Amino acid sequence: MNTASISFSVSPLRRIVAGLILLMCLVQILLFYVGLIQTTRRIAAVWGRNLEERRAMLSQPWGVFKSIADRFPMAARIYLIYPEQHVHDVVNYYFYPRFISVSKTNSAYRLVEEYDQWVEMPDDQWLITNRYTHVLSFRNGGHAWSVQPGVVREITDRESSHANR
Repeated sequence: MNTASISFSVSPLRRIVAGLILLMCLVQILLFYVGLIQTTRRIAAVWGRNLEERRAMLSQPWGVFKSIADRFPMAARIYLIYPEQHVHDVVNYYFYPRFISVSKTNSAYRLVEEYDQWVEMPDDQWLITNRYTHVLSFRNGGHAWSVQPGVVREITDRESSHANR
């Protein structure tokens, strides 16, 4: 029996292209594996936890706002003084359904420049008349006050003591 030998010649360029394609496939498989392992570890870390515990683990600053909000009663009416745009947005989200306001005149604060020009410090009578229960500030480390006669003086004293430091 006569068997003819068949030989194939592959050009060097085709060998290089085939090697690169094989290398790209191997890199893609490796990246899929690494991504799968990371995702599996993250799922395992939050397994069995409720939504708020997962949020606190995955985004620590927001967990702090949630823990602060939990200290206020659900029916609280809170006046936020010295507001900043991003803080006001986050407080509105995490403090819901508590009522949050930064304005005595119902002014709409939307832009950073508008927040920078905030000058709506309420007086005791206005807070009491409008049934606010708390005043909240995240300035100088943050502080909350219950609304009662003399609260604005307490706030002013605290702010001036921090300014003198």
